[in-house]
Amino acid sequence: MSFDSRIDPKIQQVNQRLKLARIGVSIYRQGERLLLRATFPPRPGATRLAPYQQWLALGTYANLEGLKYAEALAKTIGGQLARQAFDWTPYLLLRETPITQRPLEEQLIAFQEYFLRERGEKSARTLHSVYVPYFNHLRQLAHRYPGLSLSVWIQKTLLNIPAKSRGRQHACTAFKQLLIFLGLETEFLQDYRGTYSQRLVLPRELPDDAAISHWFQAIPNPQWQFVYGLMATYGLRPHECFFSTTLPNTESTLQIGNQTKTGARECWPFHPQWVTQFHLNEGILPVVSPQTLPKALGSRVNAQFRRYGVPFNPYLLRHAWAVRTIHFGLDSSIIAPMMGHSVQVHTRVYHQWLTRRDQQTAVSRALREYAK
Repeated sequence: MSFDSRIDPKIQQVNQRLKLARIGVSIYRQGERLLLRATFPPRPGATRLAPYQQWLALGTYANLEGLKYAEALAKTIGGQLARQAFDWTPYLLLRETPITQRPLEEQLIAFQEYFLRERGEKSARTLHSVYVPYFNHLRQLAHRYPGLSLSVWIQKTLLNIPAKSRGRQHACTAFKQLLIFLGLETEFLQDYRGTYSQRLVLPRELPDDAAISHWFQAIPNPQWQFVYGLMATYGLRPHECFFSTTLPNTESTLQIGNQTKTGARECWPFHPQWVTQFHLNEGILPVVSPQTLPKALGSRVNAQFRRYGVPFNPYLLRHAWAVRTIHFGLDSSIIAPMMGHSVQVHTRVYHQWLTRRDQQTAVSRALREYAK
């Protein structure tokens, strides 16, 4: 079902904007679909001669993407009505026109409606955080180079994304699904996909425990200190800090919410003393909108790290946590679920971060245990 229960207040806001702009067109919801209402000229074959109030069915679902499309179309039609240039023909023929011959905007809207209908509303986060950003780039290219084919627009969009990057792979995935939906060829995407792999990501220098403690103290804002402390102590992704709670009657175990990238899970602190040192049992998170997407939350955390001069990426706190648990002697089968991924990914990605310093620490610890 593609009706978004939050849409009615949004429709009212859009209609207020249209009214203030004297557009003369309003948007309404009928069940799961959106319609336009305006004083249109008579349809072809109608017995009436003068313009009168009529409905224009859009075939667009009542969700946020559909509303954006409806607002843009309302402005276009409002201008046509003001110039007495409105023509019913394209709207009467719309359902007869093959989707591959429709404007790019209509193709994208149709695909997004199909995506949500087939995969369910739980996939809305994937659609908006992974697919839509690349569709927006595609729109910009299409506007800049009108008259080209969809495949050429896609190729130009991909060339603007670094080769052998995760972003290039995500874009290829999004465009492949769009082309499959439209019944078009996808083979050319293989030339652009690249060979990005987590295995190929070169290890960077991880901050040691002393550096992590130092930079916690260097952050002047207690709320962002709290975010920093959660990531360092529990190995969280940046957005997961905003969807986590400490479980009562446990050794400061953290419960990660189901709204996160890999769903609900439980996580233990390493180092446990950081819970007290970083005041994690009494911290307060920065205020963010509940509708903020995980990717946007991650960008905000990155921005705060830069603002306070932290010399490493937030994700390096997560990587340092993973390596730290290896020093504690915990098996990958225990740690991987805490991090929200498979044992294979954990072993492949995080064991490459073990430096000679890490290896020497582990060897020295083993020798001390042996000598007891």
